[in-house]
Amino acid sequence: MNQSIDARQIHNTFYHVVRELDAFVEVDDLKIAFDSHNNVYLVGNDFQEQLQVNSSVSSEVRGELLRLIAKHRSRKSQSSVPEFGA
Repeated sequence: MNQSIDARQIHNTFYHVVRELDAFVEVDDLKIAFDSHNNVYLVGNDFQEQLQVNSSVSSEVRGELLRLIAKHRSRKSQSSVPEFGA
């Protein structure tokens, strides 16, 4: 999306989404990338997808990140998910 982007805000949103999902989904290989046309990409070892949202709106970036991660990553096995209160 060609628009003015705030790379710091996008990276911050990405960081928090990945931290929240780390216990449930494989996220170790995920990265955020930017191209010279101000497009933002979610990149994993086996995929690269452009975020198709207004990247200046943090809630839209968050929603798109969650959608793309759900599309490309399955849940961790139940035995690797920590139990709350344990």
